[in-house]
Amino acid sequence: MMLIRISQTLLISVAALAALTLGCGHERLTFAPEEIGHTWFPAPNGRQGVQIMDSQRRGVQEVWYRHLTREGVDCLIDELHGPGSLIWSPDSRWLAINHRDYGHLHDFVVLRLQRHVLIEQPGLMEPVQALWDRMHPEPMERLSFQAIGWDPDETRLCILVFGSPEGNPSAAVREVYWLHPTDGVVRIADPVPEIMPLESPFARR
Repeated sequence: MMLIRISQTLLISVAALAALTLGCGHERLTFAPEEIGHTWFPAPNGRQGVQIMDSQRRGVQEVWYRHLTREGVDCLIDELHGPGSLIWSPDSRWLAINHRDYGHLHDFVVLRLQRHVLIEQPGLMEPVQALWDRMHPEPMERLSFQAIGWDPDETRLCILVFGSPEGNPSAAVREVYWLHPTDGVVRIADPVPEIMPLESPFARR
């Protein structure tokens, strides 16, 4: 059975590796140890990462991509109006960001690292939504599409979908899909991988 685990042990290991990388003296950015995993989320390769910054004036959390050594590639890649979460792929080439901005709908975006810049892969929610609609055509009061982990062996993203039918919200429906972000192909996850709950790394406190 395929295992996808987002654990504190892994987070600590990545943070420790990033801390060592940050201290090598060649970086243009430095982050205190307490920031790693709270406002700074390094990619597994330790060369770039995502910084979460509160915009008090606009009342949102800004998600910035930053490279530790390259100038001129930092960019604002997303904005969040509520709690969210993110997951780097094991090869550091992909980033999934979950949105939980609205009470009735949760969605996600996927970005790909191209020439040291993270660029959103457009249209990836549509095939996931289409597969869900074919399987569950009944109206839904609430829907949640959330990326919960990357396959460690190939570039595909595990998507967990929850739906609450209108008129009977207690009869929740759950599906697990594999999404291939390079071509937008979505398939039912069979067998369903073992999944650890994903905690939001930048939920508002």
